[in-house]
Amino acid sequence: MPDWQCPECGIAYSKIEIIKEEAIAQRDEWKREDEEIRQRVEEFRPYAVACVSLFFAYFLYFFMSGKSNFGVVWPIILGASLLFLCQKMVATGIFFHRAFNFTPRERYPSNFKVELVAGLSGGVWLVYIGFSNYLGAA
Repeated sequence: MPDWQCPECGIAYSKIEIIKEEAIAQRDEWKREDEEIRQRVEEFRPYAVACVSLFFAYFLYFFMSGKSNFGVVWPIILGASLLFLCQKMVATGIFFHRAFNFTPRERYPSNFKVELVAGLSGGVWLVYIGFSNYLGAA
């Protein structure tokens, strides 16, 4: 057996070193990608939590007060918050995947598009309802 070849497996030592270097480079690339995703999630998290909290507060208020009037201000506030959340989704590329798990759009691009369209539709609809209630009340 030549000196450049492993006596046990028969693979050239230089080839093993190249494979090792490639594996280390791939691992470092994955770590960089994970860190970049973590930063994007941390940028998106405050807006997502604020929007969900606002919707929860809205329904809690109406549940506790017993009022069923949608009004003018609430739909505009909720619609604007949804539209702002969609803007942050586009800017960061992060969305809710399942059970409030933040996921980058690269992993599930179709789900990202569906959630973005749903958020935009809901936001526009709520703003429309608010303004139509305002014009109807005037």
